[in-house]
Amino acid sequence: MLFGYFLRLLSCRRWGLILCALFAVVQGIGNGGPARAQHCPPIEESYLSAISLRRAAGGKTLDLEIEYRKLGRLHEAYQVYLLAFWSRDTERFLNPPQGEAFDPEACVILETRLLKPNSADGNSLIDAHGYRCAMSIDTQELAETMLAFGKMTDDDRHIVGGWGWYQETIQFAVFIPFLEDAKYATLKDLPEDRHECNYGNAPALLFAVMPHQLQIKFGVVSAFRTDEGSYRIHINTGKSPGVWKR
Repeated sequence: MLFGYFLRLLSCRRWGLILCALFAVVQGIGNGGPARAQHCPPIEESYLSAISLRRAAGGKTLDLEIEYRKLGRLHEAYQVYLLAFWSRDTERFLNPPQGEAFDPEACVILETRLLKPNSADGNSLIDAHGYRCAMSIDTQELAETMLAFGKMTDDDRHIVGGWGWYQETIQFAVFIPFLEDAKYATLKDLPEDRHECNYGNAPALLFAVMPHQLQIKFGVVSAFRTDEGSYRIHINTGKSPGVWKR
């Protein structure tokens, strides 16, 4: 009698396993693909928790600090890109060609580097889930690069009483690819183990446009006359109050 009860229990468990397997297959099909085991924790958070952009003393550089936080599998290093684009190209920049993270004809890669805790170039681990990155951007080089990239002419310049500026503004974006993205994760010192389960088929770990509008100034800048061919960068969140067109 006891043996018969055991056989019935075993049979019940077998059917339970079969039903669980069938449910997993159906669930996988319903999600658009085959069922798969969960090898890595899901990426529940990936965001910029802090952004600081300011002109350094003298206005010759822009100091940028970003704090990146991630909740999921953590690696000892990532690759971060700083991109720059003209505001007039925003729609094109945000809608890149198929298979591209960004349109290389709509932006400039200002810098790409390792995002690594405790490295010698200004990066430091915030906590178990975060990283910080600091960059210094030469304003003259930025202005010359973006003016050439945007093919700006004298028609794009505005001068009133010696105060000069370009009406179009520059914006920055931060891009962090998955480590397994062979096209964009290219730095040699990235970790050997790059695997991370991308359950949501996201195109990147992070792609964020910063809220700042950068304007190129020349001539009289902040009550001081600059040398011919010299530029300064002024920062606003949104359009500068001094150049609004009503």
